[in-house]
Amino acid sequence: MSRPKRKQKNVAAYVRVSTVSQNEEGQRAAIERWLDGNGIDAKHVRWFINKQTGANTNHPAFKQLQAAIFNGEVQTVVVYKLDRLSRKLRDGIGVLCDWCDKGLRVVSVTQQIDFAGTVGQMIASVLFAVAEIEQETRRERQAEGNSTAECQEWLT
Repeated sequence: MSRPKRKQKNVAAYVRVSTVSQNEEGQRAAIERWLDGNGIDAKHVRWFINKQTGANTNHPAFKQLQAAIFNGEVQTVVVYKLDRLSRKLRDGIGVLCDWCDKGLRVVSVTQQIDFAGTVGQMIASVLFAVAEIEQETRRERQAEGNSTAECQEWLT
């Protein structure tokens, strides 16, 4: 049973998929379930959607979100998973600390964590570090696969 819907101002949802061919609907659905469970009408949430790698935060929708936060238009940011913000420890922690210093509430729906306060930021640093390790491991595997394919092509 969901709570009665209420119009909540200043809530933003940030969705990022790594490539244009990926579909953001899974992330969007999870965020909408969280919004519904918290009595927030998704129709009144500002959605910021990027279809680019998480290697950095230089994305159009992310810049728009940052501007909205800077202008005081956003008080809560909801993400599917923290690594959607960034897959780099330094970038992710920097963004999260800046946001929390401004009094912003940041929620990861799949990790079920609200990152307000020092404990949330400590947990965030671990999650960002894991995301960076995963990205580096993925790059190494891709490089190995490419190298193996080149060797096999050369041998035939």
